[in-house]
This record gives sequence, structure tokens and C-alpha cells, in this order.
Amino acid sequence: MKIKYSTVEDLVLDKSFQDFVLLNKNETEWNNWVSENPDCKQMFNEAILMIKSLKFEQREIATAEINNEAKRLELKINDSRFGKNNVRSMWSAILRIAAMLIFGVTAFTMIYYANLDEDQEVAVQMQERSNPKGQKSKITLADGTIVHLNSESVVRLPLNFNSEKREIYLDGEAFFEVSKDVDRPFIVHTGRFSTTALGTSFNIDAYNSKDIEISLVTGKVDVAIKGQSSDHVILLPGQQAKAKPKGLFVREFSEQRILGWKDGILHFHEASLSEVITVLERWYNVDFKIINEDQAGQWSYSSKFDNEDIEVILKNIAYIKNFEFEKNDREINIKFLND
Repeated sequence: MKIKYSTVEDLVLDKSFQDFVLLNKNETEWNNWVSENPDCKQMFNEAILMIKSLKFEQREIATAEINNEAKRLELKINDSRFGKNNVRSMWSAILRIAAMLIFGVTAFTMIYYANLDEDQEVAVQMQERSNPKGQKSKITLADGTIVHLNSESVVRLPLNFNSEKREIYLDGEAFFEVSKDVDRPFIVHTGRFSTTALGTSFNIDAYNSKDIEISLVTGKVDVAIKGQSSDHVILLPGQQAKAKPKGLFVREFSEQRILGWKDGILHFHEASLSEVITVLERWYNVDFKIINEDQAGQWSYSSKFDNEDIEVILKNIAYIKNFEFEKNDREINIKFLND
């Protein structure tokens, strides 16, 4: 896909993107697109949340009905019952999208529901917590659940969970210590997969939407592919589900290697050059430039570092892999040496 989108609305209006979010179609194309356009990742995730908060009904409608619908939306934007200051931006975006759809050849009506009944007076207000490269954080949610959020990761969740379930959306990696509540399952959405728990602790690595890993430490979780009720697995402690495009696979995992990031312990296990570079850029907020990558040869690197400075790590790798490096502020240049 070579199409470039400049706004969330552009994505929401794309029929192929709607089918991807609502019907799990065109997954390969859209996963490739977001991989090829990393600068659009936040916009991509916001568009997914927007579509999930809108109901589409395609039909021919009269001009008078179009005008009434637009007025109704505008009135709701200014209705003080909905907390104008808090949700105005969401409603404004909905109104812009509705306007663009309304004046097309075939009109669409769009009903904002955000998982609420018609008679509820308070719209769902979402919050977002994120970490840039080089930063990790610990977040305590309203229900007592603790989220350890890794670098270059984002969680989105409502300000207050409802009475039936606790749902959040993850992009990146996080470790969850879920507060037990038998009446309200805790659900983490990562792309087309969902992980459901009642009271447990587990790690989700969703940096790569095509190769998601869910690792269970305590309790029990149900990992499922959205829209495919038959394709799910129940994990027990010590088990990891790898969510690949073709389905779910269960295996054992090393708790130290998978969870070490929470304590500043960096593990490489048979990592390629690109994997090492990606992880170091994320952990230390640096940018690498490899001058002669064609001289790198075959890579398979394994090691462990406990809260080390990046220069210590690079010196260790350079000794084994035969390269020299130069660090200028956030930029690191690497040159491989001839034997």
C-alpha cells in the first residue's frame, strides 16, 4: 500500500480500513502499511478506537434527515450533561467525519455509542498513558491493577471502568498485575487479539503486531482472536502464547528473560543485528547509523546486561562482533572492521 493518510479522519473514511477493524479483513495489507509508516502508528491506533466507538449504517436518507442528524450531533456537543470541555474534541471529530460522509453520493448515518446505552448521561472518557524511547513507568489503575509500561509503549483506557468489565488497549509492551474482581474480567486488546483475566499477572509484548507474545506468571488467562470464538487458548503459569497471523501457539518461557525489562535487565537471545539495534534504540532513546552494514556478516547475539550504560553494552558487543562505534549525543555510528 502506497497511500499516505494525513489525518485520523482519512483513515476512518477508508472502506478497506473499516473492514480491517470491524471484519478482520485486509489484515496483511494494513499490518504492512503501519510497519512501513511508523510515524503514523499513533494515528492508526486512534482511528481504530474511533471506528470501534461508531456504528455505521449505510442507506439512502433524505436531505431533511441529514440536516436533523447534523443538528442533533451539534446540540449534543454543546450539551453540558456530556461534559463539554472533556469530550468536545471527540464530538468535533465525529461531526467532521459525519459531515464528510453525509454529503457523499450515498449517505451514512453515524451513531456515537461508545459502549453506552442511549439514556446514559455521561460519555466514556478515555485517557492515554505513554512512554517515549528510553523511559519506563509504573501505573496504578482505578481498580488497583498495576501496569508496568515499557519504553515506546501506549495504553488507552477509560477514566472509570464500567460495572461489567475492565478493558484497555495496548500498543507496545506491558506487564500487568491485575486486581482480582470475579464480576469484572480484565481485558487487554492488542490488535486483533484479546487477553482476558480476572486476577492474575502476565506480560504482553505487542511491539510487532504480527508476532504478539502473552506470557503468564500467575493465575489464568484466556487469549483469543477477535471474531473467532473457536480460536483461543487458556494459559497456565509458565506458559506463553505466541499470536501469529495463522493462529495461536503455546510454549514454555523463561521468566527472567521475558520479564527482566521491568527491573532494567536487558536480555538478548540469538538476536539479529536489526533486533539488537531496535531494542537499544528503544531502551536508551538513541539513533544508530551503520556505515557498512554489508560487512556485518551473519548475526546471532546472546547476552544479559543488568542496568548497564549503553556504552558498556556497545563495548561488549563490539568486542564480540568486531566493530567500532562513535557516540555523539543521541547518535551512534557503527563501522564493522575487516578481519
